[in-house]
Amino acid sequence: MQLYIMRHGDAIQYARTDAERPLSDLGRRQAEAMAQCFKTVPPSRIIASPYLRAQQTCSIVCEALGNKTFDTVDGITPDVDPLGVVRLLQPYENETLLMVSHQPLVSALIGLLVQGDMAGGYMMGTASVAFLQMDTPGAGQATLQWLRHAT
Repeated sequence: MQLYIMRHGDAIQYARTDAERPLSDLGRRQAEAMAQCFKTVPPSRIIASPYLRAQQTCSIVCEALGNKTFDTVDGITPDVDPLGVVRLLQPYENETLLMVSHQPLVSALIGLLVQGDMAGGYMMGTASVAFLQMDTPGAGQATLQWLRHAT
């Protein structure tokens, strides 16, 4: 499995709920710029959190990749258990998957997959992308190929 883990772009600070926070102008520019990360090894499947900023980030990336589509997955919101996300990833093990989600989940998930520890310490700024390879999703099963941050 090849797995891209992307944090959504920069979002405005205030909205009625956290889930309704949209991307800022900076966040839109970050998503557009980071879409280049997926051109060499394009994702075969794309999933995104239902939160507005993740949906918007994913839409921008999909447009940059030639109008690809994505699925909304409820189980990848900010505070879900990374162990549950590992189980959620298993049906995609024969894919090149792009997952657009949030902190603190993305850092904890990378730490769990690469080091077997959710406190693995991978910093993910807005629109950061990590590229992992593994045979099957599991704790300590992945190799971090690269990590790129938006500028």
